Amino acid sequence: TLIVSGAYTVGATVNGAAIASSPQAVVVLATTTSVTLSQVSNLQPTLRAGELSTFTIRAFDEFNNSNTEGAVGADFSARMDGTDVTISHVSLGEYSATFGSGLRARSEPILISVFLGVTILEGFPREIKILPGTPVASMSTASGSGLMLGVAGTPSQIVVISRDRYGSACDNGGGAVALTFLSVPDNAIVPDVSFTDHGNGTYSADFELVTAGTYSLQIALGDNVISNMPVTRVISAAGPSASGTSLQVQNSALAAGTVGSCTLVVRDEFGNRPVYNPSAAQPSFRAVATRG
Repeated sequence: TLIVSGAYTVGATVNGAAIASSPQAVVVLATTTSVTLSQVSNLQPTLRAGELSTFTIRAFDEFNNSNTEGAVGADFSARMDGTDVTISHVSLGEYSATFGSGLRARSEPILISVFLGVTILEGFPREIKILPGTPVASMSTASGSGLMLGVAGTPSQIVVISRDRYGSACDNGGGAVALTFLSVPDNAIVPDVSFTDHGNGTYSADFELVTAGTYSLQIALGDNVISNMPVTRVISAAGPSASGTSLQVQNSALAAGTVGSCTLVVRDEFGNRPVYNPSAAQPSFRAVATRG
C-alpha cells in the first residue's frame, strides 16, 4: 500500500531475474481532501475598515499529501458576518480567500469560519478585530472654543478628530493637520497655529486672537478640507484697559477760571475699541488735574 503521493517505478523478478514487462511506472495521487489536515495560513487577527484581507487554504488528504491534483473533494467555503468571503483556486491545491468589503470598525470582534463541505475546519471559528480605517478629511470633525465667538486675548483651543470613510474615529496619528485663515480684520495680528498629534487620531491646537473683528478659517487634513468648513469666528474686544486707553486734552493752555475739557479714548489692552453693553457692569473713568 502506497500512501505518499508521487511517481513510483514498480519492478518484479523471478528467481532474481527481472521479468520482461518490468519495471512499470505508477503514479500515486492524493485522495479525498481531509477536513482535519487541510491548513489555513496568513489569516491576520486584525483588519482596518475599508481594506481587504486575504488568507491561504491548502488542501491535504488523509495521509497528509498535498492535494495538488485539482484538490479532490476540496469544496472550501467561508462565512463572516457583514462581508462576503470569496475563495478561488490558485494552483496545486492552494486556494486564496479574500474578505473585508463593507466592514466597519466595532468594539467586538467578528467570527470567521472556514468549511470543507459542511464541516468546519479545525481551529475555527476565529476572531477578527475590525479597526478604524485610514483617515478621510471629509468625514473628520473639529470642535472647541477656537471655532466659537471669542474675546480678544482669551486662549482658545481646537480639537480635530480624524475619522475613516464610515465616520469611525481613527485610533492612530500621523496625519498633517493645518489651519488657514481665509480672511481676517484689517491690521489683524494672525498667530502661527500648529497642531499637536496625540497619536490616537486626535489633534489639538491652542492659540489666541488679539484683534477684534470677523475671521474666516478652515482646517485641512492632508490636502483636503475637513467637514463643516470654513468657519466664521467673531472676536470681540476685551474690557477697557488703562494700558490701551489714551487721554486727549482739548486745550493745552487755559486762562485761570476757564473750564477745560479732555477726552478719554477707551481701548482694551490690544488697542481694540470695546463695544458698549448697557446691561453689563460699566467701568469707571476719572480724570484729575494736578498742579506741577
